[in-house]
Amino acid sequence: MKHLLISTFLLAAVVLLESCGGKKESQNHVAVNDVIPVRIMALTKSKTQPLIQVSGQLTTDDETNLSFKTGGVIKALKAKEGDAIRKGQV
Repeated sequence: MKHLLISTFLLAAVVLLESCGGKKESQNHVAVNDVIPVRIMALTKSKTQPLIQVSGQLTTDDETNLSFKTGGVIKALKAKEGDAIRKGQV
């Protein structure tokens, strides 16, 4: 069993060392087919701003979903949304 474990470790070490060596190819070579033509335009000031229409859901970062370990029915809520509360307040 020890012999198999040592053999496996040595084989993995040899493969790892072999992958680290060798000639490195240049990564800066750009093929002619990879070139994308670009057109440069001058910037101009404009007084109008384009209208952007989007759809989505607006939420806050401090919103918390309530969850309880025991089930039941809530008889009354002592605070309203947006009210400031303190620790221990009923």
